[in-house]
Amino acid sequence: MELEQQVVSLELAKKLKELGVKQESLFCWTERTTRESSYMSRMTVVYRTEDDSECLAAFTVTELGEILPDNSHTVKKSTVWVSSCTYSEGTEGWHHKFEAPTEADARAKMLIYLLENGLLNLE
Repeated sequence: MELEQQVVSLELAKKLKELGVKQESLFCWTERTTRESSYMSRMTVVYRTEDDSECLAAFTVTELGEILPDNSHTVKKSTVWVSSCTYSEGTEGWHHKFEAPTEADARAKMLIYLLENGLLNLE
């Protein structure tokens, strides 16, 4: 399995950065020139180094799990991953569920939803 399939997609990584998620991750999306692509630049996932301070965090499943609340869960159903989060307080409550082809993307979609709707504060 390629590294790009084990971390959050580039599109969702951009959205997480826009929402103010700290860019602290073991891996990052960055533009690299490669021989395989005829010396063309393309976005790829690499280990973060001091030189990659401007790159975009490519969060792993574990890193996203540390950010998400304890009441969130991720399971694989057939060919898709499903991330769900439930909250209840007294008679108030909610339940949300998101699907994606990778576990990292399912978790990222949940995190984005929680942040956009003020259901999670990262401070």
